[in-house]
Amino acid sequence: VRGALALGEQTLIAMGYDADEADMLTDRFLDLDFEVIQQTYHLRGDLPALAKKAGDAQALLRETLNEELRQRRQGQSGTAAIDPGQARTP
Repeated sequence: VRGALALGEQTLIAMGYDADEADMLTDRFLDLDFEVIQQTYHLRGDLPALAKKAGDAQALLRETLNEELRQRRQGQSGTAAIDPGQARTP
C-alpha cells in the first residue's frame, strides 16, 4: 500500500503539484480510503452493492480532495482539480 501511495505522490509531483500538496493529497486519500473500506465491509458478499458503493465513494473522494486542495490554495492565484485524465500546469 505504501509503495502505491509513494508512486501516486510522485505522479502528482510529475503532473505539476508541489511536494506539500502531493503529500497532503496522498495522506488524505489513505484516510478516506480506509473509511470507505470500513463502511463497505458488510457489503463484501454483495458484489452489485459493493460496486455501486465504490463508484459513489470514488466521486465523493474526488470532490473531497478537490475541495481540500481548493481551501489549501485559497488566496493563491489559480485553481486546480484532481482529474486523472488531465495533467495540471503548475
